[in-house]
Amino acid sequence: MKGIRNKTAFVTGAEKGLGREIAKVFAREGANVVIFGLDEENGLRTEKDTAALGVRSVFIQGSVTSSKDLERAFALAKEKFGRIDFAVNCAGVANAAKKLHEFSEEEYDKLLGVDLKGVFLSMKYELEDMLRYNDGMIVNIASNAGTFGCGGIALYSAAKHGVIGLTKSAALDYAKTGIRINALCPGTMSTPMIMALPQQDIDEYKRLIPVGDLIDSSYVAENAVWLCSDASRYTTGSAFLTDGGSAAQ
Repeated sequence: MKGIRNKTAFVTGAEKGLGREIAKVFAREGANVVIFGLDEENGLRTEKDTAALGVRSVFIQGSVTSSKDLERAFALAKEKFGRIDFAVNCAGVANAAKKLHEFSEEEYDKLLGVDLKGVFLSMKYELEDMLRYNDGMIVNIASNAGTFGCGGIALYSAAKHGVIGLTKSAALDYAKTGIRINALCPGTMSTPMIMALPQQDIDEYKRLIPVGDLIDSSYVAENAVWLCSDASRYTTGSAFLTDGGSAAQ
């Protein structure tokens, strides 16, 4: 993809799942990769696999809920690579399905802390770095659950609605600086977490998706990197659905 090679991408939650796929696509396209997350074992595996594609790659352990961790990560990233050109905020958690009154305050704090505050804090440090050059691209991984109501996952849906609102508003704030900000909204993907469910649950997810199958996370990763490429240079403040038609129902 044009405009990716020899630049540097900062990807949160890149130790496994979609984040790992995104890091691999960046590396395949010639970008250096900063892998930021809590899982050291899988983070180092992603570092090794992306470096094997011929780029420089580093895993930095830390939490998107910690300003200190993010500040340290960006200091290390700038020391190693000089600047961050692209950022994809993929770190997130989900919850088991239940009604709103059944959630505890602790569950609210954890889920909103990672899925919404974590995006805010990540963007804060990403933008501070990108403003040094008045250039850069940010992609926030939201969900199609951020575009409509979803019974059983009210907290997750609320967080993802917030990510989309944060994305659109920030895109307007920085539109004239050369920094583009978009959200990607996948449906239920064929990630390890989903594929570990009982087959009947997987079949039910497939039944609810108009195209009849789970979303392949490798294609979502391609979309994320495309949003950072020159091909999308006039795209900012958008929420891209990659959900097999689910939101159209």
